Amino acid sequence: MKTTQQLYEAFAAAFPDIVSEPPPLIRASADSKVGQFKGHLNSVGFLAGYSCSWMTLLCYLMCYTERGQAGMDNAYLFRAWNTWALFAYLLKGDVDGLARNFSSLITHANKQYHNRLKPDHQIEIAKAERFISNAKRRYKKKIDQLKTEVGYGKHGRHHMEQWGPDIHLIEMERDKKINERVELIKTLQEKIYVQRALRAAGPMWRWMWSGDLVDATHAMAVRKASAMHPNTTAWIYTRSFHLLQFLEPVPRNLTVWLSEDEENTEIAQQYYKQFPWARRTTLTNEDDPTPSTGIICPENAGKFRTVIGACAKCKICSHGTKEEVHFINKKSKSTYRRPASETLLQITA
Repeated sequence: MKTTQQLYEAFAAAFPDIVSEPPPLIRASADSKVGQFKGHLNSVGFLAGYSCSWMTLLCYLMCYTERGQAGMDNAYLFRAWNTWALFAYLLKGDVDGLARNFSSLITHANKQYHNRLKPDHQIEIAKAERFISNAKRRYKKKIDQLKTEVGYGKHGRHHMEQWGPDIHLIEMERDKKINERVELIKTLQEKIYVQRALRAAGPMWRWMWSGDLVDATHAMAVRKASAMHPNTTAWIYTRSFHLLQFLEPVPRNLTVWLSEDEENTEIAQQYYKQFPWARRTTLTNEDDPTPSTGIICPENAGKFRTVIGACAKCKICSHGTKEEVHFINKKSKSTYRRPASETLLQITA
């Protein structure tokens, strides 16, 4: 277990330019899995390792936040500044200040959520349907009038061939405008389906999509900020089992998951018995036998066509609908993996 001071010293050694600047405010992230829609800033992340008090070598090397887009320089630097901002609160033991910072992020995420629900697509659909109905009547009248004027159907073949193209052009114009509205209705119906799903889920917030609870100040700020937004469903995965006591009393809207792997299973089970309100997640390799208990993460199991918004659609972790979830550590040679930090390798040894 690493203290806040030890983690800060490691961070300061790795990022001297950042800690020489005044600490900024912590900023939220738009995590693709967690966001309830594109650009939804409903999660917060810090640098893995530097913000993980119970980090082990295994969990650091397997950490998904060091891979893919999350491991790229821009995303990494964003979390580095967030980590510096976090340490500024923790080193002062400023629970209230950190909670206020977190609360402002949740408030903004909720504002985004409610703005997404504002458009009344049913009204737009009704307008489009009226347009289609009126267009059919209007163009029928126009075509009938043309037929009357030219004596359509009363003259010979030559006369019909002469005026037929005009009627065809009118019909084409009619069909084009009607089809545009039909496609608009389809698009609006899809948006209504999404809105219904959003309303059913309610606003959601993911704690530490990258990083973990560092110390008691951090844990108490998470608890306090969650309690400040009782209508927002929040969840957290943690390996910092020694800090569970500082999450009590756990707000009703916060689900806490113990993060287990082969290195900490035994101690996780001990804490699970001590804090039965917590739930369990395990990390297994894709070559391991199928777990006999719990459920495999639906996104890991390929139940969704895309990872985008998978957590928001699934809601098992966010709403705590299961007691045990298994995540699969998938081996991928094509995914970029950020080079391991020598500083972190030393403090995990």
